[in-house]
Amino acid sequence: MRRFLIAIQFLTVIPVPRRLRMTDEDLGQSMAYFPSVGLLLGVILYGLSRAIVLVFPERIADLGCVLALVLLTGGLHLDGLADTADAFFSREDRRRMLEIMRESQIGPMGAAVIVFALLLKFELLSGLSPQVKGPTLILMPVIGRWAVVFQAAMLPYARASQGLGTAFNRYVGIREVLLSTLFTLLFVLGLRQLRGLWSMALVLLLSLLFIQYTRRKIGGTTGDTMGAGIEIAEIATLAVAYINL
Repeated sequence: MRRFLIAIQFLTVIPVPRRLRMTDEDLGQSMAYFPSVGLLLGVILYGLSRAIVLVFPERIADLGCVLALVLLTGGLHLDGLADTADAFFSREDRRRMLEIMRESQIGPMGAAVIVFALLLKFELLSGLSPQVKGPTLILMPVIGRWAVVFQAAMLPYARASQGLGTAFNRYVGIREVLLSTLFTLLFVLGLRQLRGLWSMALVLLLSLLFIQYTRRKIGGTTGDTMGAGIEIAEIATLAVAYINL
């Protein structure tokens, strides 16, 4: 339970009973509970969607869910996506790309990618049938946070100095991968049956491609690329649900 609360504290702005002190080992091993935090977010999104459609059109509910996910996560993953885009599309060498990720300003490429990601989520979500939208709203944050566990387990930390991602790379192993995968698999099968397996498989494939791309660009992972990985996996989950209508 303690590491689950640590995962909530790290991934969201949802208040926990008390501010938990954590070691690097606690933070790293809390990744086993990342999909559980995703489930909490997904249930909130589903309830919000059902409440909004009682008063407003469906597209307003979809927009509200996209915005709510940003607010609930404090924009953490979008910030990582923007920093990763600024770095990877800069045409600079590895050292300079890592420096760009640490700069506080968001560049034009990062801003463009944020706008594109939010619009794409909204359009894909709006295109889902009501029967598919409910389960997908719940599973999108679950699968997104499951996929990033592989990035932490498969890549070394890209920087020579300590950083946000160090604890994840150092303390995430086969246990965290298996626990997070089993949790995700159970809920995917329960909500989407065999079609859900396609979602998991295709999102994992895309995540593995992103892992290889990240390895080639900067030689490992950072907190920013992990945030980017979550955003990519969430969009991929929505896209697979849209295709499988």
